[in-house]
Amino acid sequence: MDKSVRSAERDRTSRSSISFIITFITITIIFISFITSTFIMMSRLLLLVLSAQLTSALCSDWLSDYSTQSGEALNWINSMGGPLRDERPVPFPNRAYRRIRRETVQSQLAFVGETLSFIAQLFNNANMSAAGWNQTSTEKFRTNINRQREDVLHCIPSNTSAVTTLRKYFRMLEKVTLLRTGGSRGSWEQVRWETRAHLVQLDVLVQPNIKNQSARRRRHHP
Repeated sequence: MDKSVRSAERDRTSRSSISFIITFITITIIFISFITSTFIMMSRLLLLVLSAQLTSALCSDWLSDYSTQSGEALNWINSMGGPLRDERPVPFPNRAYRRIRRETVQSQLAFVGETLSFIAQLFNNANMSAAGWNQTSTEKFRTNINRQREDVLHCIPSNTSAVTTLRKYFRMLEKVTLLRTGGSRGSWEQVRWETRAHLVQLDVLVQPNIKNQSARRRRHHP
């Protein structure tokens, strides 16, 4: 009888020990999971903060340099060929520019980046020999546009998209000019005119942001 009682007590003690160990392990796992998830969450938050600060700094640098880059682009596109003539092969998207002016700064910058990307795609066309433009001015213009595009895209979050896109417009522009004529001199002149019009409108879009940035700097550093 005593042996069976002692055996039962040992069994209960053993089960209690096992139960305690299991409970301890479970609590430890939960605690480690909590610490890990908290660390991951804090790390992501820190990365977001650092990314926002870096983005702000990059945008500040880009805005500070934009007027110079924009002026140079207009200079190169004016000098690469003869006098520009107002020949609009497709209706200019004035409504898109009016609409984007009412959107956030981030959306406006995304719009600038997308527009510069479309322009870069047009002028990275290998079939430009018929244009007859000054080669030096043309290459400098292309380099300028590619640099502006890369700079503005680096200064906005990767998940930002423009509220208004000009994709349909640029496809139509390419179709009725370069594709329809096989890249004739006249079609390239039409593209040059349209491109200059976009550069002017982009400058109008960005200038208020440059002025706002200058005003903030004056307030912080009187």
